Amino acid sequence: MSVLDFIVRSRGLSAEPIATQALAHIMKQREIAKKFLVWLYEQVGIQFEYGSIHPEIKHGDSIPDLTIKDQDGNVRVLVENKFWAGLTDAQPIQYLEVLPEDLNSALLFIVPKARMTTVWHELKKRCNEKRFEHENHKENANTYSCNIGSKFMLVTNWEHVLEILLNAAESGGHVKIHHDILQLQDLTEQEDRSRFLPIRSDEVTDQETAHRLINYADLISDITDTLVQKDVFSRNGLRTSHSWYHIGRYLKAYDRFDFWFGISFDLWRDNGKTPLWWHSYCNYPSSGIEGYHHDVANLIPDTIVNDSHGDIYIPIFLLTGEEKDRVIKHAADQMQDIADKFKEFTSR
Repeated sequence: MSVLDFIVRSRGLSAEPIATQALAHIMKQREIAKKFLVWLYEQVGIQFEYGSIHPEIKHGDSIPDLTIKDQDGNVRVLVENKFWAGLTDAQPIQYLEVLPEDLNSALLFIVPKARMTTVWHELKKRCNEKRFEHENHKENANTYSCNIGSKFMLVTNWEHVLEILLNAAESGGHVKIHHDILQLQDLTEQEDRSRFLPIRSDEVTDQETAHRLINYADLISDITDTLVQKDVFSRNGLRTSHSWYHIGRYLKAYDRFDFWFGISFDLWRDNGKTPLWWHSYCNYPSSGIEGYHHDVANLIPDTIVNDSHGDIYIPIFLLTGEEKDRVIKHAADQMQDIADKFKEFTSR
């Protein structure tokens, strides 16, 4: 996690205005901005001498995230940065009305890649409702565009824009700006992980998905039952524990190591390894062992360490293409091995 993303998360800030200020700061470096405008020219043929960039200045009732002006002070490009917030009532119509009629100009939306199509469809729908004729549609993997008279409307994605800016910083030898772009890149990636995926009709009626999720939930109980038959594990006095993104329970190994075991939807989403995870906390062993969680991570492959808390997340891999009993035994054996490694390490 970058410092920029840490500040946003820890202070509960909205990521969009922070990203806007960061992007404005980066593009105030004239060479970086000019490279960006070269990309814009390649997309829709707009060309002008860069003058200045301004974050969140008011144009009538509209406040675009970024306003790019030419050397004569004319508004030539409006940029609206989005993560998962919806379009405002002013978008895109009032923003298009801000752009000059007698000069080529553009309204650009930067959104997560997964959201490009839905935002593009909504923008075109709103133009149709207000009888703004749009034509010459072009669509590729990273950019959708059309023209509305002398004005252009585009949708692109954060990944693509930041790649353009990174290349510009690297070719120009701008080390500090390069690091700033990496900070913004990390923030956008974190925001992408929280995305709402558009719901497909086949998903809503897919009973197999529901069946599979129930299978996973049942495995938690089945694996736990197998574990407590060993002398190593106990659930005495320990409870189940569920939250919005976690389904599982607390267990103890060797009467010393408390941990949580279950489905972690966020770890599954972010790492893609498995739905089942062992989560150990930082409150053991004795405080005299420094760097304990990192040493354990080195001892157990695929372990993930949360440096801010010292917590340890260990994936429990599921055997595929096998009967249920073998799946349960395979997972239980992994957990036995993990418990033995904890014991071995703390006995040194």
